[in-house]
Amino acid sequence: MSRSAVVVLGMHRSGTSAMAQLLGGLGLALPRTLMPPTGDNPAGYFESLPIARFNKRMLESAGVHWRDWATVPREWFADPARHADADEARALLEQEFGHARSLVLKDPCLCRLMPLWQRALDALAIRCGIVLVMRRPSEVASSLAARVKDAATIGASVTDPAKCSLLWLRYMLDAESATRDMPRACVDYGELVSHPDEVLMRICGQLDGVVPRREGPELRRACESVQPALHRQRGSAHAAGAVAGDGTGTWRWSPAAWVDGLYEQIRTASASPDDAGLARVVDEVLGRLNRAGEAYAPMRDPADRAGPEDRAAGAALRAVAMPGTRHAQTRMTSQAQIRVLYVSGSVGSVGHELRVANPIGAWRAQGHDASWCAADAPDVVARASQAHRVVVFRAMWSPLLEAMYAECSRRSIPVAYDIDDLIFDEEVLRRGDVAYLDGLSEADRASWYARSGLYRRAMQESDEAVVTTESLARYAHQVVPRVRVLPNTLGPEVEAVADAEWRARLDHGTVGDSARIRLGYASGTYSHHRDFAMIGECLARVLRACPDVLLTVVGSLHVDHVPALQGLGSQIEVRPGVRWPELPGEVSRFDVNLAPLEPANPFCQCKSEIRCTLASMVGVPTVATPTPPQRAAIIDGVSGWLASGEEQWERALLAAVSSVSRRSSAGVAARHDVKLRFGWGGVQSRIAVA
Repeated sequence: MSRSAVVVLGMHRSGTSAMAQLLGGLGLALPRTLMPPTGDNPAGYFESLPIARFNKRMLESAGVHWRDWATVPREWFADPARHADADEARALLEQEFGHARSLVLKDPCLCRLMPLWQRALDALAIRCGIVLVMRRPSEVASSLAARVKDAATIGASVTDPAKCSLLWLRYMLDAESATRDMPRACVDYGELVSHPDEVLMRICGQLDGVVPRREGPELRRACESVQPALHRQRGSAHAAGAVAGDGTGTWRWSPAAWVDGLYEQIRTASASPDDAGLARVVDEVLGRLNRAGEAYAPMRDPADRAGPEDRAAGAALRAVAMPGTRHAQTRMTSQAQIRVLYVSGSVGSVGHELRVANPIGAWRAQGHDASWCAADAPDVVARASQAHRVVVFRAMWSPLLEAMYAECSRRSIPVAYDIDDLIFDEEVLRRGDVAYLDGLSEADRASWYARSGLYRRAMQESDEAVVTTESLARYAHQVVPRVRVLPNTLGPEVEAVADAEWRARLDHGTVGDSARIRLGYASGTYSHHRDFAMIGECLARVLRACPDVLLTVVGSLHVDHVPALQGLGSQIEVRPGVRWPELPGEVSRFDVNLAPLEPANPFCQCKSEIRCTLASMVGVPTVATPTPPQRAAIIDGVSGWLASGEEQWERALLAAVSSVSRRSSAGVAARHDVKLRFGWGGVQSRIAVA
């Protein structure tokens, strides 16, 4: 007698229970020992309680929990001990289903354990078909969070949205990857509850021989249990593959939107008979998810803890999602060489290295022709006319630039304007938010006000703006409708220096004078004096309380202009500024990096997180003001510390200097986190976008 099983796979709260109930209504055998109903599943789960307990035990033996998005190691599946586990799984199938010819096997944890269960099904000669149930990740997150309201289900709740997204990725991608060679039907939860009859008919056709065909009254009776009211948490649709876009033209990069976009992409691709493209997408993202799981393993909160925020989850999700920025359709699909010209208005600056030299390297790495010239170069118009696209970096509007824009417009060559600071808003400059202007004469400040208008005009005439942070994007959007966020990255050469410094730290165990703990601050210009003065008092208190702590200042900052630090000269080390490629060597001498910024200052709110990411690359944790970019670059209490006021700054500094192990673990976490999210290997494909 031939036997068959429909294995229902899907993330928790995705509609797998409704699907199993439907299949049971068609006459497929449900398990004998059903998991009892709960408040959020009043009709029941339609899965075996003994099998669910077995799966939980299997995951725990592999070192993961159902709420843990880490991978089940391949070595665990290959362990000879799995033979005995597969025998136990086979016995459970016999216990729960007897000799039923057609059965329904359902438990979300099966997504993670299919290779083991495939052995058990094969041992019983049970032909297997898969129903993969998908639900929008944002809806799954809402449903998991809603469990916290019920005492009976609070232990199975997950309230951190980023962790929910990671769990959705882990369950769905593992399930898709493990079942490609099996008869399979993919079902969307929204369609399941709104048109169950159509879904069942399609499943019967796609899993012919596994699911018995039913028509007419039998089909209608099976569908009576599923009603649209079951679809309680509903999310809005995103365009397939979209990771940004707020309806106004601004590309607001959002990890949650990216995951919803991936869901749309998988759902659409799974409807096609040729799913080779789906496999490529899943494999790429699954690889990133696995790498993130390894990198963030030491930082994850206990996997079985319900409710509270997982501090590493947000950073991990950004690491997984960021390589696919903007929109799936913007990625390079053509092999034709593209000529890109960067026009720099700030030659010789660090900004030029970050926003011009690094992108050119990224374009060239992908086989395209990229070059740059100065904004005042006599041949800038001629060179721009030969490009497929032009990027203008921090250049002021001028007759020469106007001629270049006109030529690009005539030839339909798109022009992007790249800016890395809020210097195009005259009101911000006049209000005194830019500390660089503090020491200038009235005439020089007036010159800067005029320059801000010229920066703004150049941006206004462009097809899009490219900026460093989401905060800066909001101001840019007031000037030009289309805005893209491209974070700063060190670039391959400077990152190689940082990698060498990191290896040296590991080799030596201690850095610099092991008898002193260095709090370090690196300043490229004197413009950071207001930021630094903000922490002067608490720094002085920490230095007085901890005589073994040394304050190291690199660059142009005048420490003697900070009254609170007077009389502490023996604990202050001043070192000259260095070139950008040499800065990792200086920062690697620090034990703790300092990144204070005026918290309510719009100019500071828009500044890049590069000060934090550079220190992280050499394994130095940072204490930072939680501006939006710096908050995104630091996992508070894990890879560094965020401090809003003097009291928090002092508490964070004392915590950092009082424990070698705390500094060390934070430095390792910072390195892993930033290397994955801001490292050159992961971001170069984001720079060269179509």
